[in-house]
Amino acid sequence: MPIGIVAADSFRKAALGAYRNYQDTFRNLELSCWIITDGNQGIEVMEFRRIDTGEVSP
Repeated sequence: MPIGIVAADSFRKAALGAYRNYQDTFRNLELSCWIITDGNQGIEVMEFRRIDTGEVSP
């Protein structure tokens, strides 16, 4: 498995963990375009909302 895929998967899992631990904070963000980023990769808060509601799989 290429390193980029492993790094992207690890970042996604870590960001999803942060979203779930601080759900109230992220749910109260009014802007749907907010992004959790490590400087190179980013995931929109709306994507986490979709994962959390089961619309898409993690």
